[in-house]
Amino acid sequence: MYYTFRHYTKRRGLTLVELLVVLTIITAVATIIIPILPNTNQISGGSTGSGNMREVIKAVETHRGATGDYPENWDSLIDSNGVILPTTAPADLAVLDISSPISGSDEEAIANALANASITQTFQHVDFTDTDVNQTFDGMNAVNELGAGNVAVLTTDGETALGLNASGGDIVRYVAFGLGNNSTMIGRTMADAPVKFLSGGDNPSTQYARWIVIFTVFDDETLRLSTVAGLDDNELQGINFHLNDFYNAF
Repeated sequence: MYYTFRHYTKRRGLTLVELLVVLTIITAVATIIIPILPNTNQISGGSTGSGNMREVIKAVETHRGATGDYPENWDSLIDSNGVILPTTAPADLAVLDISSPISGSDEEAIANALANASITQTFQHVDFTDTDVNQTFDGMNAVNELGAGNVAVLTTDGETALGLNASGGDIVRYVAFGLGNNSTMIGRTMADAPVKFLSGGDNPSTQYARWIVIFTVFDDETLRLSTVAGLDDNELQGINFHLNDFYNAF
């Protein structure tokens, strides 16, 4: 009986057909990934921003549920020269003096609403034009009693930018504060005050990059959390902006 032995040679490398298949797959994947790469920061910033905004809202409401009051020691958004946090013209924010309100005025309703919500003091910024001060981390210098100073409010343009109902009628005004590490809710319902992602490579040390919490003041002198916004390109941007920023990156 004779046996036939077949000798198999070990295969090395890829055939031309296999190589073409691999190159086709790599090319297909590259056509999907490469257009997205330049927008990686935009995608990350949009998703992180909208997530942080929701976490801030949750933390503020959790603090209120646990203590019965809203947090205080917010960042005032107004510097020692009485200048509002920089925004483009027409401005989204304005300074409102509530130190000596006239009876029945918007200023009186705001002052009383803040007092009723136990928001009685803020941390005032040093100077928004001071380049030697880290505007996000070291920009606040001292406690400012709200009853003896100013408060930041949304203008009509600011209300429109954030998609809020126009003030008037039962809505007196929208009051704005920055959420910095001095807030009484830090260490309670939030471990640390988040820093906002800034587009265009802007540095949080030169531009205020904390989240801005907006409260609605009603004519019955009550206060309610309305929304959270961020400042970028010197304009207020709400949750919808960050979601659109995320999806438009694709």
